[in-house]
Amino acid sequence: MSHVGGVPYRWSPARKPTAEVQKIADEVKEQFVKKSGKYVSRFTLILYRIPIYSNHAIVTAMDIMAKIHIGGNKYIHMRVKKPTSVTNQEAQIMSFQLDKEKDDELEPFSDGE
Repeated sequence: MSHVGGVPYRWSPARKPTAEVQKIADEVKEQFVKKSGKYVSRFTLILYRIPIYSNHAIVTAMDIMAKIHIGGNKYIHMRVKKPTSVTNQEAQIMSFQLDKEKDDELEPFSDGE
C-alpha cells in the first residue's frame, strides 16, 4: 500500500476509458508534446487506474495513471493530477514513461520516472 500525505491508498484495477477521463487526457496532450518533444498522431486513452483511499480521505485532486496510444504501435504510460472542479485548474502531467507496448501492464511508477 502506498501513501500520499500520510493517507494510505492502493491503485484500482485497470479500467476501460470513460469520456470524462479521455477529456482529462486531451487536456494534457500539448503538455506531453512539449515535455517529451514527441509528435503524436493520436492521443487515445486505452486504460486507466485511480487510487482507492482506505480512510475515506477528502481529496483535492484526481490522480490518474493512464495508458495512452500515441500512434502506430507506440504507447505511453502517464501519471496525471486533475484538481477538483472547485479549484477549476488544468490537469498537470506528473510523470510519463515512453516506449511502452500495447500489452505492457499499467503498473504504478513514481513521479519523475
